[in-house]
Amino acid sequence: MGGRWDVVAWRWILGLLATIAFAFGCEVDTCLDRGGRWNDVAGECEFDDSICPRISGHFEAELAGAGDRTVLAVFWAPWSGPDRLLLETLEAEIGQDADRWLIRRVNVDEEVELAESCLVRSIPTVIPFRSGRPVGRLVGAVSSEELRLFLEEGSSD
Repeated sequence: MGGRWDVVAWRWILGLLATIAFAFGCEVDTCLDRGGRWNDVAGECEFDDSICPRISGHFEAELAGAGDRTVLAVFWAPWSGPDRLLLETLEAEIGQDADRWLIRRVNVDEEVELAESCLVRSIPTVIPFRSGRPVGRLVGAVSSEELRLFLEEGSSD
């Protein structure tokens, strides 16, 4: 043995390692795009209160009253077509699991302080809150498949 088969085996191993490194890099990039911080030791994305550092008042009370449900704060504007489409898709996805999710529409034109405190720079933006704490961020109009994956990530503890 040797020669040609050694080259084939090494190419296969290097290809596998490159695929793993690419997938890991994409996971880290996705974490950073959503406003998180990658924890190398735990191998997972972490979010902290810096996503929404200054929430108070009525919204804070809504978060406290949500119980075990995850609150999806959807920052949107009624004049934006992509925002309305995202809300329709989100409501269709959550329809069967209404006991696990609560959608809170945040009109950025009317609730400017809340949008600013959550550092919303573009719409639509979806921030899930679990136990009153932000646990992620989804920015922009996305496909229903991307939204479904985001919801699956947001529902895991």
